[in-house]
Amino acid sequence: MMKYETYDELPGDPKEYRKKATATIRAVQIPEGFSVKTMEGWVEGKHGDWLARGIDGELYPINKEVFARTYDEAGDDPPLPERFECIRAFILLGRDPWKDLIPELIGSGPDDINEEMDNTIKVVCEFYRRTEQDFWDEVKEAELDQKERWR
Repeated sequence: MMKYETYDELPGDPKEYRKKATATIRAVQIPEGFSVKTMEGWVEGKHGDWLARGIDGELYPINKEVFARTYDEAGDDPPLPERFECIRAFILLGRDPWKDLIPELIGSGPDDINEEMDNTIKVVCEFYRRTEQDFWDEVKEAELDQKERWR
């Protein structure tokens, strides 16, 4: 059996993966220590940790700091699959919504686009947890790169 220390390098040729943003969970913060039988056996949760029900109906604890970095309350927003439908289309085609939109908008600015494109950019920024200013900065950078190549 291989053993790895906490901060060892990943073995082999690791690839980048993005947590699927279309799944939602049900969770509750527990005000005291608790234990829960998970698919891996009994696991302890500390004061303030979260108890979640996974997509297959299983219960599991989530550390409160990890939960705060990973999850946002879904609230009354439309379900994520509907809200991110434009992103799903890009991904199904093997494309990156952020990078693929930028070349289409070279020479444009926020005032030059229609409402549908504006909404698409807002959703893409939300999906990637980036600001619209980040997006338009990258459009300008791509425009400068393109001008540089034409010289």
